[in-house]
Amino acid sequence: MRKLRLWTAVIAVVALCALCLPAAALAEEGPTYASGEKFDLYTSSTIKDAADSNGQAKHMLDGDPSTVWRSAWVVETAPPCDEYVLFDFREIVKIESVTLTARPDGLMFPDGFGFCWSTSNEVEIPIEGQTYDGYQNADDNVNVFVFEEPVVARYLKMNIWSRTPDEGGIHLVNIAEADASVTEATAEEQEAAIAADAATERPLVINDPELPFNLTTSSFLDDSDNWLPEHLTDHNITTQWCSEWVGTANEEDEIYVTMSLGDPQRVTGVILTTQGICFPRDFVFQYTLDNENWVDVPGTAQTDFELDGSQSYVFPFGSSQVASAVRLKVTKKTADPSGNYLVQLADVDVRGFAATEEEIEEATAAFNEAIGNLPEDPDAKPTPIPATPEDFESEGCGAAAGGAGSILGLAVLSAAALLKKKKEARHA
Repeated sequence: MRKLRLWTAVIAVVALCALCLPAAALAEEGPTYASGEKFDLYTSSTIKDAADSNGQAKHMLDGDPSTVWRSAWVVETAPPCDEYVLFDFREIVKIESVTLTARPDGLMFPDGFGFCWSTSNEVEIPIEGQTYDGYQNADDNVNVFVFEEPVVARYLKMNIWSRTPDEGGIHLVNIAEADASVTEATAEEQEAAIAADAATERPLVINDPELPFNLTTSSFLDDSDNWLPEHLTDHNITTQWCSEWVGTANEEDEIYVTMSLGDPQRVTGVILTTQGICFPRDFVFQYTLDNENWVDVPGTAQTDFELDGSQSYVFPFGSSQVASAVRLKVTKKTADPSGNYLVQLADVDVRGFAATEEEIEEATAAFNEAIGNLPEDPDAKPTPIPATPEDFESEGCGAAAGGAGSILGLAVLSAAALLKKKKEARHA
């Protein structure tokens, strides 16, 4: 059994507890973003029904302790979580302290968290003495965290791994106000901080660019709009895709999530986000260059995979894999609390770079050799590739467009219909 946490490369000096945001993501406003006088503020999530008057990240900057930021309603029956609050001071400054105010009744303030810093937002360097487990909210709800030495950084991040409940036993993160005490950093202090950041080992995959893709699933639960494939590309932890309610008493099945990249790209890895329920147990990532034959990506097969409490999990593709499409092939499912075996995911993210002509030629030769050695499998289930516009018919297969935050619901032919069309074309 091999477990891959959100971060794969870890060194002692870096607390790699949550996903760093790509630089491009730091420009989008929304419920998880707020711009203040001293800094911009980003949160990992927000409660699904957050309103303009309460629940959003901006309520930590409105000066009103009666309005609060609320994290997403995810596995709310237990303390473990994977949330964060990210401060962007817009330039490198000297941070002396952070103040976080709990909501008026003091409930739902996190009790397990740590602070880290960076100048690039590509790494997380822990701040000495600022890791807390079993933290108790201040009597006056105003929690001041004074650093032993001022921290010179542009980004400061609070990684949260444990929540406290409300009166009804629901575990979420609620913070009413956020503030920081900062002063100007000298040129020498800025240079030293940049050098320390640059000397810190980068984690795999997550800092690589997002690749746009069209997404299809082999099935989806179509009794409502709550489980559609398009939820896999909306970058929203509160929405999910769920596989079809078939064979739920059996953990073994073949279920596919396919990301079609168009022209071949050099894929460095895939990030899967989950609410912590029905994550695949046995699975492998596969790739294709002809949209017909599929080859396992070396080193990506997982057996008896177990979640560790994180929301996002990174699966690196070794050095990288040139592909026109990649897919997640699930062969064993995990049961939900009621004992039903399904697959549920919140988001899928593909990272990588444009492939050079030389890389494509080399990968094509290796792919052709690999498919020449593939054994015949009469029971193999075909995986639908996103159809062309003239093929748009709805026959039970889900599709969406993803990458760089785009969302698009498409209707495509089922695998059986695609095969039928291909056969008709051959005999035409």
